Amino acid sequence: MTEIINQKEQNITNDKGNILAIDVSTRNYHVALFPNNSSIIYEISREDCELEDFFSLTEQILKATKIELKNIENIICSKGPSSFTGIRKNLTVVNALNFDETYNIFTISDLAAQCYEASLKSKAETIVLANDAKRGQVFFAIYQFRKNNDVCCLAEDSLIKPEEAIKPIMTKNQSLCFAGNAWCKYQTKFPKNLRNMPSVKINPLVPSTLISLSQSYPSLMEPAYKTTQPNYLRHPVN
Repeated sequence: MTEIINQKEQNITNDKGNILAIDVSTRNYHVALFPNNSSIIYEISREDCELEDFFSLTEQILKATKIELKNIENIICSKGPSSFTGIRKNLTVVNALNFDETYNIFTISDLAAQCYEASLKSKAETIVLANDAKRGQVFFAIYQFRKNNDVCCLAEDSLIKPEEAIKPIMTKNQSLCFAGNAWCKYQTKFPKNLRNMPSVKINPLVPSTLISLSQSYPSLMEPAYKTTQPNYLRHPVN
């Protein structure tokens, strides 16, 4: 099976070496590659996958871009918070690729990446994100994306009850956007000043977004190691 490889033009040129990003956290797999000295991210996807499909997708995108796996410098995946099993699959796959520690491995917060996508979509500077985490709880975070590649986390990634959500203090010139699927589901449980807020719909996170975010706001990347654990937030990982 040969999938279509999408090309996403960026407003910057990659000077950080060949970058591979993956997402295998659901049954829909995605692999993206940003060649060095290029302004195009190449991305390939397949629905309803088994783990072996990841290697097929990776082989296809490497062949199409004429880059060998050994020439990849950096690999990126998301680290949650989201499904424990899904994020664990991401980390397992990147560690398998890096069994001999050839590559630089980085993770990025799911919530930071979704806030980034919402900021691009809404043109807002500050994003208040709340995703349904089941059991009457939400994954919550507030990120502010400023000019000159400056980003500020106003509320760290957390697992809270909707009643505990907060609204950031804003100046007159700052723009604000609400994003995530929890605002509608738990509308009556959020504090009154956060109810009935229009929210931006966020698409499922794909690795091309991780690559774009890593280029625009590199401070959000965290080095990952074999001991790095999924950021599930619900309970410690032993």
